[in-house]
Amino acid sequence: MRCRSLRSVDGASFGSAFGDVDLSADPDALGEYLDRVRAVPAVRAAKQESFELLGAAPGRCVLDLGCGHGDDVRELARIVGADGRVVGVDTSKVLIDRARQRTPPEQHQVEFVCANANALPFADGSFDACRADRTIQHVADADVALAELVRVIRPGGVLVVSEMLNDLDVAGDEPDPIAREVFGRFWSDEERRGWIGFLLPPLLGQAGFIEIRPHRRRERLTSFRDAAVMLQLPELCEAAVRIGVVEQAAAGIWLADVERRFGAGRAALESEFFHITARRPEARGTATGEGPA
Repeated sequence: MRCRSLRSVDGASFGSAFGDVDLSADPDALGEYLDRVRAVPAVRAAKQESFELLGAAPGRCVLDLGCGHGDDVRELARIVGADGRVVGVDTSKVLIDRARQRTPPEQHQVEFVCANANALPFADGSFDACRADRTIQHVADADVALAELVRVIRPGGVLVVSEMLNDLDVAGDEPDPIAREVFGRFWSDEERRGWIGFLLPPLLGQAGFIEIRPHRRRERLTSFRDAAVMLQLPELCEAAVRIGVVEQAAAGIWLADVERRFGAGRAALESEFFHITARRPEARGTATGEGPA
């Protein structure tokens, strides 16, 4: 039984809330989910990989789009050092406020800005490099956001867009009715999801980026704890019970069965982490020393 994104009966889902965190039913719960996912070893490794692809180095000026609580911003600040600058942007005032509270005063090179990805409040060429980690999938107009990113990156600067796909592999038949209802709480078919990563290369090209390269890595997570965090399994079961599409006892039995399958080596979470790197073209005439035409 392989469970990906299944349709929600009522159209509501956990994942859709990230489109506007501040208007969601529980912004704090969304922030806590980000914290828990970040602690999963495979996710931390993927983030480190994105930092390396970004070319973050002392003295660099970096933008982190969709920064959440700012953990990646603070990590990047340690890399760019006191002479660098890292700006975290998020549409959520709740998450930006938390990010500021968590940032120590000595990290003076860190700044957090509440802004929309489709209208970034920065001058052209403000940053040496930009990254967007699991952010573009939640942007309504991805092409507009990418055009903004190419604008604020300096000529020759680098962009790293990171996305992730999860596929729960549970030995058995096709997904049962409970699995369908539970996973319908995470995403619904109408929503923009992680699969937008497969559309990013042409979108980046249309936005004006060059040297667009994908970097993919698959991880097989055999820990039920990590899988439960990544897929929000207990919370999704509770949501399915709360809206009346699954009985409490049935949800508990299903979740316990999934945990037993993990323990017996008969289940795993197949996670594909992929980064797409791209570069803004150099200013015309830079490479040859020629002036503007």
